[in-house]
Amino acid sequence: MHYYCFTHLRDMLQYAGQRWAEEGARALLVLGLRAEATESLPAPYGWISELGRALPVRRLALNPLAFGETLDLVRTLARGTRGRNDVSSDLERFGRWLFEETGGHPCFWPRR
Repeated sequence: MHYYCFTHLRDMLQYAGQRWAEEGARALLVLGLRAEATESLPAPYGWISELGRALPVRRLALNPLAFGETLDLVRTLARGTRGRNDVSSDLERFGRWLFEETGGHPCFWPRR
């Protein structure tokens, strides 16, 4: 994320948080922030703490998945797919590729 976009996102979230708090609105906001991405952002945890002054904030760190957990996730997500009996070997091949590509990171989207 570019600094310019991040600044606008931060300002928008702070404004929304203040409004939600003033109105007593019930809201669930989920933010995904990779630790390695924080190097290029201006003090991301600082603005999250600022948001915490207006709203309750909970941080949840996701640890990398083990290889077996990655396979379990792939199998679970693919349960609704139709196919032949050899799908399990395809899923295992995909699960292995996914694990190797992401290092078990639970958020699979690629960095650009």
